[in-house]
Amino acid sequence: DRYVQLESEYLHRLWRRLYLGLRHQLRLSWTPDIEMDARRLRSGEVFGVGDLFWHGLGPSVVWDDREGLIWPTAGNMLRADVTFYEELLGSDFSAQFYRLDLRHYRTLWLNHVLGLHLALFGATGEPPFQLLPALGGPDRFRGWYLGKLRDRVLAMAEAEYRVPVYWRFALVGFGAVGRVAGRVDQLDPADLRGAGGLGLRFAVNPEQKANIRLDVAYGQELEIYFQFKEAF
Repeated sequence: DRYVQLESEYLHRLWRRLYLGLRHQLRLSWTPDIEMDARRLRSGEVFGVGDLFWHGLGPSVVWDDREGLIWPTAGNMLRADVTFYEELLGSDFSAQFYRLDLRHYRTLWLNHVLGLHLALFGATGEPPFQLLPALGGPDRFRGWYLGKLRDRVLAMAEAEYRVPVYWRFALVGFGAVGRVAGRVDQLDPADLRGAGGLGLRFAVNPEQKANIRLDVAYGQELEIYFQFKEAF
């Protein structure tokens, strides 16, 4: 899948750390170079193959009282939003995408930080396969290839323990459980998948804790991630 995308969001502070806003997304996607043996993709059975225009709007609610936005040491971030893709907006399909994202951070001892992350996503209507909630990748469920686990609903819980080591270096350990399913009532805890690993951080900006991140994770297979931002 290839795409060109413009995504924006306006948030207005209602009270203290509570924000209400509007999300907007424009996207043009296409799927070149489909292999000959990918019969379902070549047949058009999977919606989203070919040229597709996306246009979505929707409300968002955010509570954010984190101390430090890049490397939080305390506080919470709670986000709920929905994006409506409708033909009335010019979109090539009609679907809805829902997100509930909860994050909690706490400093324990000797500046050790525990981060917790819970994510619940869902898609309704007639979404293209690219819009279906997916586990995997560098930010959500490290250790799985992004999109390997994909369906109409997603549930995931993750924990990360962050330990300052020396000078600008820190170590982290992380683990996650989650799964995807066709419906909410099919999210059986007995079928949870798992992933976890270790990481190294180097603070390019020590004051803001802006880190270069190296993570080694295992879920379905061994994955290595090298980025300039935290997973959550």
